[in-house]
Amino acid sequence: MSVKKLYVATWGNPLEWRQVTYNCGEREKKGFVSIVCVEADRYVVYMLDSALTASGRKDRVLADVKEVVKELDRRELVKMEENKEYLVISPRDAGRRREALREYGKAVARRLGQEVEVVATGAKGLYGGLKYSASQDQILGELLLGLWSQVESLGEAAETLEVRLDVTHGVNFMPTVALYVVRLLATVALLYGYSKVWIRVFNATPNEWSYEEMYSEEVAYMQFPWKPGNPALRALYYGAPLHYAKLCRQVDKPSYGTVPSLVGKTVHYVDRPGRVGYRDVYEQLAACAGCRDLRGHWGSLSVGMWWKS
Repeated sequence: MSVKKLYVATWGNPLEWRQVTYNCGEREKKGFVSIVCVEADRYVVYMLDSALTASGRKDRVLADVKEVVKELDRRELVKMEENKEYLVISPRDAGRRREALREYGKAVARRLGQEVEVVATGAKGLYGGLKYSASQDQILGELLLGLWSQVESLGEAAETLEVRLDVTHGVNFMPTVALYVVRLLATVALLYGYSKVWIRVFNATPNEWSYEEMYSEEVAYMQFPWKPGNPALRALYYGAPLHYAKLCRQVDKPSYGTVPSLVGKTVHYVDRPGRVGYRDVYEQLAACAGCRDLRGHWGSLSVGMWWKS
């Protein structure tokens, strides 16, 4: 059985991490984040903008993380300040916030010898004296497209896509939205050509740091969480594959993102290219995934490649 493995982790504030010894099953590994327990084809980290307005007790910030922050400060991506008790970071240039966040996550991972890609979204809540005001649609829309781009980067579909979601770290709502999005993307992966998606959720238990599988689900059939409005996807919903194939000529890959801006003490998010709901992003993404081999020959037998009996 051919399997492609995608590791996705939620990360919060590295300034508060600690060096521990993880029980990874058959072996123990030292590190400050549970990625040390995992072997995968591709490693992805999900981070919020708010990670750039954070602090940690100066006497407890890990030396590796502090060195990363110092380097980003030298590159003028973040501003690092220290007072009697805390090390505090903030973005130097609001227009480079996402660039700084991605560089932050990648550099921290390299301290453990791991190369990762960073998927960034807006945040919601009060962090470091700033109010972040991203909406549900904005967070889910960016996460959907960001994670799907990482699935695509694995190349042609194999028999099974294994998504290992690590929720050991991260702000309170991040594990919930990450699992929801991964479950949505399972159907997209099936339309893309995978026969099965195996979702596995892991967490390192507190204090003993035993890396444990907490939840597992295999998805082998398309699932529609709601009645779709996208014409092509609606054709699938009603079991009309030939009509779906014809409508593929009208399907384009979704383009969506947000641009954060600071107004006073509030971080606002502007939709690009325009306001759209995450459901619309998902439907267009799902329709596009199945249409990629059908454009231009909608009446051919190739429509059977994604139809699960």
